[in-house]
Amino acid sequence: MLDIDARKRLVCALVLTCVDYCNSALAGLSDSALAPLQRVLNAAARLVLGLQPRDHVTAAFQTLHWLPVRHLSTRRHHRATLSASKSE
Repeated sequence: MLDIDARKRLVCALVLTCVDYCNSALAGLSDSALAPLQRVLNAAARLVLGLQPRDHVTAAFQTLHWLPVRHLSTRRHHRATLSASKSE
């Protein structure tokens, strides 16, 4: 079995990079449209930390320094807006 650090690197390489790549397409989607992707991230957090399927993942996200899907899409949008306003 892989240790926590190896599992975290594996999930970051295979899951989080895909989520980050399509992040701009997530902006403006409803919560119901984002729910399946959030469930994938929840399962990934459980896998990394070795949690049970029914364990809550809020503390796991904090431990891993991950954001929920809704915050990922808005963070990128705010970053793009900020950089556009600085270039003016």
